[in-house]
Amino acid sequence: MMDDSMDFFYDQKKAFVNSLYWLKQEGEKRCLFETALWADECLQCQPEDMLEKIDYKENPLDQYSKKIEMLTNFVRSLIRNQEYHRAVYFSEQFPKPLTPLHCFLLHFSCYMVALKNKAESDPDVPVVEDTILGRLIIKMEMLRLESPDSFDCWMLYLLGMIMKTNKEDRKARTLFCEAITAEWKCWPAWDNLALLITDKSELITLKSLPLTVWYYKLFSGKVYQRLNLIRDAIDIYEDLTTNLCGTMPYIVGENATATAALQEHDPACDMFKSLRGNDPYRIQHMEVYADSLYIRSRNQELYTLARFFEKSHKFTWQSCTIMANYFSRTGQHDRAQKILVTATKLSPKNALIWILLGHECMELKDPTDAVTAYYKALEIDPLQHRAYYGLGQLYEIFKYTDFALYFYEQAHRCRPNDSRFLVAIGVVLFHLHRNRDAENAFIRAFKAGDIQGNALVKLANLYESEDKPEKAFKAYSLFLKVYSDEIHSDQNMICNACLFLAKYYLERGNFDEANNYAQRCLVNEHTKEEGLRVINHVKLHNASPGTVDTTSKPYFADKMDESVNGREGTTSMFVELERDDGDAMALSDDDDDISFS
Repeated sequence: MMDDSMDFFYDQKKAFVNSLYWLKQEGEKRCLFETALWADECLQCQPEDMLEKIDYKENPLDQYSKKIEMLTNFVRSLIRNQEYHRAVYFSEQFPKPLTPLHCFLLHFSCYMVALKNKAESDPDVPVVEDTILGRLIIKMEMLRLESPDSFDCWMLYLLGMIMKTNKEDRKARTLFCEAITAEWKCWPAWDNLALLITDKSELITLKSLPLTVWYYKLFSGKVYQRLNLIRDAIDIYEDLTTNLCGTMPYIVGENATATAALQEHDPACDMFKSLRGNDPYRIQHMEVYADSLYIRSRNQELYTLARFFEKSHKFTWQSCTIMANYFSRTGQHDRAQKILVTATKLSPKNALIWILLGHECMELKDPTDAVTAYYKALEIDPLQHRAYYGLGQLYEIFKYTDFALYFYEQAHRCRPNDSRFLVAIGVVLFHLHRNRDAENAFIRAFKAGDIQGNALVKLANLYESEDKPEKAFKAYSLFLKVYSDEIHSDQNMICNACLFLAKYYLERGNFDEANNYAQRCLVNEHTKEEGLRVINHVKLHNASPGTVDTTSKPYFADKMDESVNGREGTTSMFVELERDDGDAMALSDDDDDISFS
């Protein structure tokens, strides 16, 4: 039995390294240099005994006479040098019938011509239908009917890419599936298919895919991460790391990115640090690292990271976002905005850049450009919850509560388990005088795992506004029990809760508890004065028992320093809400029995 398991493990490892080496070789032949680089990076971090298992056989169809071999290499060199028109011209001289490799080089060159023309077109001219892509699609579909032998997995992948660029996503998805069925080792097809999955249930419909290969696991992790099923994605990445891939930089980076998405920024930073320890100049995923450093206010590390990549990768969009994070954290919002505008020119189809630009526009009190940036992000990726959340905050600031509620609900649909969106929905519902709906939203936010503690504080504020001190007492008590001084960064919330409880106990004659909570109010300037008044009342009672009227409601009337309707209303706090995720613990589902009734 042990021998069988060892044989299975050996076969798995062998298939793993062979699939990567095949991808590297085939990618280089077709000038898919990013694909070849990805495969090389994955291979170089594998132990030597695994690399000895590589068994690659050249495709006999790719063996030509010396003359044709030189022509093939020349076309590859032209593509590498970005001389795409020349590449098309010389590719047309390949002998007929075209082999799959020659067919790919010809049509890939045509595709790159179309992309280059699009990139160099005047942005002020209205966008019209891309006739080059349309003609190329027709030509390739006719070739597929006339010469099916010319179509291998790479040609199916290329046609799918052209369909995707032409916004024919349904056809592109079908073609990517056909490419994977033809050859499961064609990773670019998996990678692009993951971008077209919009719901977890769609995975079940992809029955033609090989479900037992390791690419399927990696593909599922990407899909789960895109659909904000973060825990599922992390489980897959950790399983691949432990049982098959080892410390592959790509998987470590994806795992760290998913961990950061759960607002667990300290462990994410540790993973990014280990990644940089092995490859300090690797800039992939570093924009997420910078975002985590920003949120945790680790300014010195953020500065060091920005300076490092500013020297080595100055004109890349990742370097721009890293520097923008540093400028934003240090209050230089005008510089952050300028560098993000540069980043949008370097990578115009990157939703993250537009979201960050929207944040900086709000910091600069430029809501018009902020709205434009957020909508641009949603145009690129309709599942960008941060863009919806940013729009919701913007409309809430300007008192358009109906619009704010709509965008918060859209953000919540994208990430149902994110407590921030439920808290925001609850606040807007309170503004709309839908108190019971607001109450339910706050309780759901707490049960979803509210890291900052906003849900319980807002819930207590709601009960205070309704003159329900007993329920407010329960909410504040639970808040202090869960979010202690050691784990919670917002001392204002801690001290406000302590002040309410001090007054609550004082009015009910429990002077010891009143004094204990009042003492905790003295560390905060906003609650210090009220805390001293409670302490003085307790001292007066202890000196002359029975002479103090603790039921004097006007004197000890609840004064909410941060009421529900006093939620952040300045643009300077707007971005902080979105990005300051705090460092408290996440709650488990064990709190389902909590009730405030």
